[in-house]
Amino acid sequence: MSSQNAEPRGDSRVMMVGCHVDGPYYKYNTLPDEEPETYNLGYLVTGFDSFRFRGSDRRRYRRDVKRIEFHDSLRFAGPDAWDASLQRDHSVLAWMDRGALHFAAEGGVIAPRVCLELFARYENCEEIRFNGCFDTSQVTHMGDMFEGCASLTTLDLSGFDTSHVKYMGGMFQGCSSLSALDLSGFDTSSVVRMNEMFRGCDALPPENIRGYDRLPPGARASLPSLDAAERERLRRESEAAKRERTESASGSKAAPRTAPQSAPRINPQEAEEDRKRVAKNLIMIVLIPLIVALAIWLSHRS
Repeated sequence: MSSQNAEPRGDSRVMMVGCHVDGPYYKYNTLPDEEPETYNLGYLVTGFDSFRFRGSDRRRYRRDVKRIEFHDSLRFAGPDAWDASLQRDHSVLAWMDRGALHFAAEGGVIAPRVCLELFARYENCEEIRFNGCFDTSQVTHMGDMFEGCASLTTLDLSGFDTSHVKYMGGMFQGCSSLSALDLSGFDTSSVVRMNEMFRGCDALPPENIRGYDRLPPGARASLPSLDAAERERLRRESEAAKRERTESASGSKAAPRTAPQSAPRINPQEAEEDRKRVAKNLIMIVLIPLIVALAIWLSHRS
């Protein structure tokens, strides 16, 4: 689905953030610059393998998911499909079928604004098919989005619109079997954090990442397959870029300095006249009292 056809935020077809779980859960409520209603509707399991989506009355297990797939029509929905929409209006349905977790909406699924850990820890999932049906044009947070998907071998994200994404830290962390990745459509112009993006991607060489050269040096430096010298070079380059951005930002915020005014030029002729005038005044100031004093003294003598 093209980003041009995306419906405004708040309408239907927005996928629920994460999944509701039985028992203890971790509620993300400290994400910067995001509307609380966007991410507080989703709960992500930490330390538990089972999960239950809102609208589903069955306990399922992450370890049973072998494939995740998106569709652009609800006619694909299975008989046991449940509501997986953020608005709770059944505009997005989800269902399980022979190890595959499916999501569907008419015209495609709109990704939630915060996709933090959205597909995290599906450790046996070998494939994620977006099929052009996953609109990410309004997403701002993709941190740890695929973290712990240890069985993924290839991933095509060339259709992702990342023009508004600010956070990509740990996005593929722990994807230890990933050997090919397509990021050719990535726009990282708004990203402020990409630390540890490829940490644990031991099977992924840089030549198998489409769009690798366009990634910031800080993101590339986290790739384990790089030799130590290249990793250190990228880290230094990243630190230099950060310093430059910091200095540029502080310089733009500083108050403009007033240019020093140059001393007025002195006319030599006028300076000479001023000097003579000052000398004459000094003479008058000294001589007049002396003359007066001398006159007084002479009058007393006579």
